[in-house]
Amino acid sequence: MEDIYATEDIENTTYNLDQEITENSNLTNTNDTTDITNSTNPIDITSSNTTSTDYLAAGGETKASKSLSQYVQTTKNCQVTNSQIQALAKSITSGKSSAYDKAVAIFNWVRDKLGYSFYYNTKYGAVGTLNAKTGNCVDTAHLLIALERAAGIPARYVHGYCKFSSGNWYGHVWAQIYIEGKWYNADATSYRNTFGVIKNWNTKTAKIYDTYASLPF
Repeated sequence: MEDIYATEDIENTTYNLDQEITENSNLTNTNDTTDITNSTNPIDITSSNTTSTDYLAAGGETKASKSLSQYVQTTKNCQVTNSQIQALAKSITSGKSSAYDKAVAIFNWVRDKLGYSFYYNTKYGAVGTLNAKTGNCVDTAHLLIALERAAGIPARYVHGYCKFSSGNWYGHVWAQIYIEGKWYNADATSYRNTFGVIKNWNTKTAKIYDTYASLPF
């Protein structure tokens, strides 16, 4: 029987894992949703007839073509060009030669160094989250995506509706990282997750509302 509640300790901060799934429960989206299939594996888009960014998310549904360049840009809450973000991305990826190794190193740093706080939507942005050393799923995604982009790796936001380990469904935000024709899911809110593999919610039943270069909330 699966435990409904579990706790973890990150930098002396103990919190309930159920908290990490509630911060966007007040967000609603009337757009059609898309089932995620096999989203714990990278999404191979090179064999498709559509362009790499035609994919809505892990379900492989198509939408208007977008350039990958938008996924490396700085935004209001994803401050890619900030000196702190640039310096940290360089430090984390030092000695790493491949884009994949750099992406994994950044993901692991954010997952392991960032604490969790419960609140709705964006509160800090990437730089503020780095300084606060804590954030909800939205701000965790801001920091992760900013660092990936600072390392020259395209990254985007995903807003979905997920069934978590508690058995409850909630709105949620995470990142997808683009490496060599594939989008990798990256959810750094739980120590249970690794790069490309999500364990704290069910990827087979999750619904995708949309993906974003710049998150609107």
